Amino acid sequence: MAESISWRPARAKVISRVQNITADTDWFAKTENQTLSINFLPTKTCWTHSRPPSAPSTGASLARQIATGNAAQNASNLHLHEPVEGTVSATLTAYPSALEDVLKGMERMLRQPSGCFEQVSSSNYPNLLVLDLLRQTGTSKPEIESQALALLEDGYKKLTAYECKSGGFDWWGRDPAHEGLTAYGILEFTDMSKVFNVDKKLIERTVSWLEKRRDGNGGWQLKPQSLHGWQNDPVVDCYIVWALAEAGYGQKFAAEVDKAYEQAVNSKDPYQVALLANALLAMKDKRGNNLLADLRKKQEDNGSWLGSTHSVMYAYGDCFRIETTALAALALMKSGEKGGGLAKAMEYLTKSKTEYGYGSTQSTVLALKALIEYAKAGKQAEADGALVLMVDGRRVVEQPYSLKDPKRLEIKNIEQYFTGNDPRVEVFFDNPKSVIPFDLEVKYASRQPRNTPKCPLVFKTELGSAAAAVGETVRLSATLQNTSGEAQASPMIVLGIPAGLTLQPWQLKKLVDEKKCDFYELWDGFAVFHFEQIAAGETRVLDLDLRADIAGAFEAPASQAFLYYSNDQRVWSKPERLTIR
Repeated sequence: MAESISWRPARAKVISRVQNITADTDWFAKTENQTLSINFLPTKTCWTHSRPPSAPSTGASLARQIATGNAAQNASNLHLHEPVEGTVSATLTAYPSALEDVLKGMERMLRQPSGCFEQVSSSNYPNLLVLDLLRQTGTSKPEIESQALALLEDGYKKLTAYECKSGGFDWWGRDPAHEGLTAYGILEFTDMSKVFNVDKKLIERTVSWLEKRRDGNGGWQLKPQSLHGWQNDPVVDCYIVWALAEAGYGQKFAAEVDKAYEQAVNSKDPYQVALLANALLAMKDKRGNNLLADLRKKQEDNGSWLGSTHSVMYAYGDCFRIETTALAALALMKSGEKGGGLAKAMEYLTKSKTEYGYGSTQSTVLALKALIEYAKAGKQAEADGALVLMVDGRRVVEQPYSLKDPKRLEIKNIEQYFTGNDPRVEVFFDNPKSVIPFDLEVKYASRQPRNTPKCPLVFKTELGSAAAAVGETVRLSATLQNTSGEAQASPMIVLGIPAGLTLQPWQLKKLVDEKKCDFYELWDGFAVFHFEQIAAGETRVLDLDLRADIAGAFEAPASQAFLYYSNDQRVWSKPERLTIR
């Protein structure tokens, strides 16, 4: 008997059904190898993959690419890496208004928070930002709001669980708390209180704890074992002051603000200068304008800024550039600037969208904050126009649009025009005054997505045996190596587990107890391992003895390792295959 069950996004549902089968049942007694089929029929943007019951799992992973543009003429050369036949989909979305651009990006980024305190905080931020934007602009999107609220509630519960016994917050909720993370928590809880019922006493006692952590000289009593970027240096001082000032507590920490201001001026580092410019402008302090003058001189031709030292989380490359540019753009908007350098900065941020958001969690949060503030100004195209799409030299779509109806445009099923795995996509606008931003999103299943060139990590997996009997154990080893000459902050391993094999909880706990990893969590089909850092030249090996429970032929999804704060740096390992007898 067929039964249909449905549930809302971001909601879990436990479904229990009992079917009694006896030897008297004709089909059971007379027929072997009967199949129980459970089919998931998703709506909207979910992914599906179907196969006959007798076939082994493909082990395919979801791969995504996003190409963006906002010029009169745009061209992108795409490279699909070993796509599974029949799984490619491509959609071009254009945005006559900045509000639609931001909303679409944030809809893609609504996520279930997980990991350490900073990761939960930063993953949670898009949920509260989308709610704030919808309410401030009076935009009605009930499904998106419902999903964001559900995720926000889950994130809030997780965040409060990281409060340390003696006060403040730490990566994993361990005493003593950390001043920098605590300041970030105060900022988030303050922002969250605009759209969600946050315990005011939590914020008050956290601010009180941080007041006690001042060293009396304008600095902080940071614990010596602080991770990567969270050391006693001007970057951390500037970051803490920025978070506190944005949350409205700048006056309580006047001495710390003054010291951080001097450090930012002396550093000539655009990242530190941008942090302090935002802090001072939020406090209505005229010194913020002095820092803005310095920032304007350091803007690069492409509209961006890049810090000269490091971000607070030791991000580098594109992620660090996005963070610095977003902070500078926010400061410019606080000063009332509407064009010039601000327009170039926003153009750079708009084009920085990738399949991972706008880089890492920190850079994504800051980019979204800047894009939201810019969207509130109601920026949109200056004239009606038409968008022309060409694929592999062939004109395939012409889509007109009007300012009278500034809703996003969606052109779907573009993959039908691809002539191979390396298509060239060109987008033109017939009127320079009608140019609007757009993005092309390509999704497909791949057995092993492409590695990032020059990634400092090397990663491989190895299954001890290609065959096992039910009840036996099979060792799965994951090896992570840092090939660079510097420590790398917060690497992660997402390890694909073949169906039919079961993880042993005692062994996962042992890995943490023996400091082989710092934290683990379980996703559907994956074991995820977090590391606080991996030293220069260091190699980490995780050995898991998996129990063979179900007979069949199985292939795990591809495994990957990446740097959390520079998450465009990723490497993949082959899908592991196993036959269980």
